[in-house]
Amino acid sequence: PRRKTSQDRAFPMWKETRDAIQEYLDERPEPSNAKNRELVFLSRRGNCLAKNACIQLSRLFRNLLDSLGNDYPERTGFYNLRHTFITIGRETGMDACVKHISGHKASSVQDGYTGFMKAEKLVEVCTHVRHWLFETDGSPRKKRPSMI
Repeated sequence: PRRKTSQDRAFPMWKETRDAIQEYLDERPEPSNAKNRELVFLSRRGNCLAKNACIQLSRLFRNLLDSLGNDYPERTGFYNLRHTFITIGRETGMDACVKHISGHKASSVQDGYTGFMKAEKLVEVCTHVRHWLFETDGSPRKKRPSMI
């Protein structure tokens, strides 16, 4: 579940994402205890990431952007990925699916009746975002999208 809202999330992952996570798991630190074995991301010492993990991730993401030598705005951080996904995903008109993927709580009575999300609809939202982000051959767009 999403820590902030305790909402369960289900979402399809692109093959590149699954491969990158597997590569990380192959090299990640050994969990410091049995409870941490169920976590994906751990600190260097094998512990649960602290509450300030978002700050740490944003710093690492900012360093990555700086190393790429691109002209990203100074305040661009890891959170921008989430914001961009939600913004572009909403173009599909499937706001309930976007909320489900992003872990947002229902904001209206109607949202509360949404219930089960069909996997095909979740895939449709993710595919739309992927097409916005990548060329048809799977390579990153030559021109950086303005949302990130």
